[in-house]
Amino acid sequence: MNFCPFFYIRFLNRFMHFINNQIDTSDLPKVEELYFEPIESRYSTVVLVNSFLFWLIVLGGLLGIYLFRESEKNDAIMYVVVALIVIAFVQIFTMLKSCQVKSYAIRDKDILYKTGWLFYKEVVVPFNRVQHIEIVRGPIARLFGLSSLKLFTAGGQQSDLKIPGLFPAKAQRIKEIVSQKIRKDEEE
Repeated sequence: MNFCPFFYIRFLNRFMHFINNQIDTSDLPKVEELYFEPIESRYSTVVLVNSFLFWLIVLGGLLGIYLFRESEKNDAIMYVVVALIVIAFVQIFTMLKSCQVKSYAIRDKDILYKTGWLFYKEVVVPFNRVQHIEIVRGPIARLFGLSSLKLFTAGGQQSDLKIPGLFPAKAQRIKEIVSQKIRKDEEE
């Protein structure tokens, strides 16, 4: 058997000093103790207007097909329209309920965002992972004086965290806070 004992000893020494102790989860800080700041209540109006415009286009197109057909009218299209109206109301109701839950919290090392009514979701983005930050204002959100803050981490084309329903000044302030935290982490 031919092997070099030097490499074998280095290999063992490296892993013999490796320690991975278990953490007592009762000592961890409680997320429930954080104050999550809700998004602006105006955002539910933005969601309502966006959804209404989308469903107006979809249902208007189907009704146009139904009304302007030259051949014999088919009742199946009306059943589809009625089903889509029910789906639209359920979707709008769910989105409005979800707006009531959307909130965020900023800590020393990360930012947390929670959303969801039926399907609860909580996202934590550490500041040392953030590559860049954007403030986005769509036409309807701009009409209501709101912005969205997007945080991007490495390796993706889409944002990893999007906080909608912020006043532009608050979005800018959060962007500056996150930028300062990123610079501070880079200096350390």
